[in-house]
Amino acid sequence: MKQALDSTGRLVAASQARGGQDYHCPDCGRAVRLCRGKQKGAYFAHCRGGTALPGETALHQRGKQQLAAWAHSRGWQPRLEVYLPAIQQRADLLVTIRGRQVALEFQCSGLSCQRLAARNAGYRQLGIHPVWLLGPAYRRSLRAAKRAQFTQLRGGRPVLLYWQVETGRLLVEEGRIAAQAQPVVGDSLRQLARLRFGLSQTAAGRRLQTRLYQAGKAAATCPLVAHCRESDWPLVAGPLFYWHLNQLLWLTTVAPGHRWSGAAWEAAVSAQTPWLPLPCLQAAQVTNLRRQLIAAWTSELVAAGILARQPAGVCLRQAPVWFPDLVSKQAALQRLQGKKAGWSAEANHPAGEEPD
Repeated sequence: MKQALDSTGRLVAASQARGGQDYHCPDCGRAVRLCRGKQKGAYFAHCRGGTALPGETALHQRGKQQLAAWAHSRGWQPRLEVYLPAIQQRADLLVTIRGRQVALEFQCSGLSCQRLAARNAGYRQLGIHPVWLLGPAYRRSLRAAKRAQFTQLRGGRPVLLYWQVETGRLLVEEGRIAAQAQPVVGDSLRQLARLRFGLSQTAAGRRLQTRLYQAGKAAATCPLVAHCRESDWPLVAGPLFYWHLNQLLWLTTVAPGHRWSGAAWEAAVSAQTPWLPLPCLQAAQVTNLRRQLIAAWTSELVAAGILARQPAGVCLRQAPVWFPDLVSKQAALQRLQGKKAGWSAEANHPAGEEPD
C-alpha cells in the first residue's frame, strides 16, 4: 500500500511518511505501519489484529477515517477523537468551518433520544455545533420517531445526513413542508380502501376511533382536506391523517364565525398536536419548523373553505362537514380528477348534500 491516512485525515504517500506516527488504511480504517524494505521503496502494511478503539467497530473506524479525509479536502482542519474534559465527551471529529467549531459524529449504533439531547447540550455549552451523520444500519430501517430524533436543518429544510462508507460520500435526505392545493386522488382512494377496515390498532388509533364514535363521525367519510399531505417529514407523532382528523373534530366544536389572532390560532393548533422531539435542533429552529407545518395546514383549511383569512388572523367560516356516505365522497374525488389546481368547499360539501 503506497498511501495511508495520518492522524489528521490527510492522505500521505509512504515515501513522505515519518516513522513513529499513527497511520490508517483509507479503505478499511484499520491501523497500518510504515515499512521500508531494502529491495523496494517505502510502503504501508496492515498491523496484525488492527487497532480499532475499544467498543468500536471496524465500520465505525473506517467511516471516521473517511470523514477525516473528506473534511481535510475541504480545508476544515479535522482532528480525530478529541476529548473535551469540560463536558466529559469525545467527538469523533472536530473541524473548523468558516471559523466555527463543529463536531462531526458518525453514528452507527443505537442512541436514545435522551442521550442524544444530552450530548448536543454538552457541545452547545462549549459553543460547538454538533452534526450527526448516520451509518448504514440507519438507512435500512428508520421509524418516524428516530427520523425526527436525528433531524437537522440544511438551507432551512429538514434533512437527515448519512455517511456512505461503501462510497465514502455524504448522502442527504431532504424533507418538504408546503401546503397541498388538493389531495392526490389516487392516494386518497387507497387510504379510503384501508379505512374500510378501521383505523390501525395502535393506542393513538383507538383513541381517535373513540373520539370519532362519540362525535357520531366516521374516518372514511371525513372531509377531503384530511387527506392532504402538507409534509413528508415526521414532525407529529402518528400519521398526519390522524392529526388532521383530530384537528377537524376540534373545529366541529367551535361556533362558525369564531376569530383567532395569528398567535392564538397557532397556539390553539399547537396545543392539540403531539409533537415529536427534535433534539438536534435548537429551540428557535424547532419553533420555526412547527410554524411551517401549521401554516401549511392553515392554507389547506382556507382552500377548503373551512377557514377564512382576516387581517389580524383567521376565522372559522364553516364547521368541517363530513360526507353522508362513501359513495358521495368517492364522487367528489372523481370530480377532482383531471383538475390541475384549486379546490373549494364545494369539493368537501357537494351541492345538494346536507351535513350530518
